[in-house]
Amino acid sequence: MEDIRYKNDRFNPSPYIQIMQMIDQKYSADEKGDLLIFLSGMSEINTVVDAAKEYSQKKIIGLSYLFIAL
Repeated sequence: MEDIRYKNDRFNPSPYIQIMQMIDQKYSADEKGDLLIFLSGMSEINTVVDAAKEYSQKKIIGLSYLFIAL
């Protein structure tokens, strides 16, 4: 699992991206499911969303992620 540097140095989204990587490795792309992550603030939410978008663009096969920041 690769560790990428992100814009927000105060909050590291890597643990959340690693969870997505583990899900992608364990389940085939045609299996459907959801991943719900609770974060404390908009800055953290935006950081994880940006990192997850970057991750989803880099991977060749795997699950599709829908990002909703509430």
